[in-house]
Amino acid sequence: MKTYYKRKNQPHFQGIGAAFCVTVTCHDAVPRAVLEALQEERRQALAEIEANPKIEDKLMARAELHIQFEEKLEALLHADSVQEHPFKKAEAAQIVMDHIKKYDGQYYHLCAACVMSNHIHFLVDFSMQVPDDWDGVTDIENYLNLDKVVGYIKGGSSYEVNKQTGRTGTLWSYGCYDRYIRSEKHFQHAIWYILNNPVKAKLVKSWEAYPYVYVREAGRA
Repeated sequence: MKTYYKRKNQPHFQGIGAAFCVTVTCHDAVPRAVLEALQEERRQALAEIEANPKIEDKLMARAELHIQFEEKLEALLHADSVQEHPFKKAEAAQIVMDHIKKYDGQYYHLCAACVMSNHIHFLVDFSMQVPDDWDGVTDIENYLNLDKVVGYIKGGSSYEVNKQTGRTGTLWSYGCYDRYIRSEKHFQHAIWYILNNPVKAKLVKSWEAYPYVYVREAGRA
């Protein structure tokens, strides 16, 4: 089955049945030129890691670089500006959270999620779509990959937010930012990265006090 895709002419990996940490931003959350410059900076840094023979653990180096990129992106998303911030409206935020939860148990296990004023984060595990006896090669009938499901979330929530709040125009930016989860350590980091978003934004002192955050209960299937 296809696992490699092209995004803006760059190779992108989406493992079958893998877990992903996803960020989706609103249409005006980050100026396009600024975002493209940040992405180019990351691309060059990744290329330097691959070309440097002195770096023995390239997997760890790439992981650290991606974390640095996430931190820079997060700072841009929380910067004071004239952005729309559509999810400051409670009704809009709840609509988006409901659409993230909508496909839990159908296409993925939802592990954590957070709706901020101009972006969302969620951690999803697609292993539920993979049969126990899968050989790792044969196509899985009706398998939906991450891009397709994110499209469902964005399309449905955009329609409902505009309809219910009287808003018009484009809601989301193009595409999404996703990280393929490669280890348990990375998985736990992703959960706390998501849950602590409203704390880092100084909206609440504890993530439990924020109304638009979710984490799967331990032991829940």
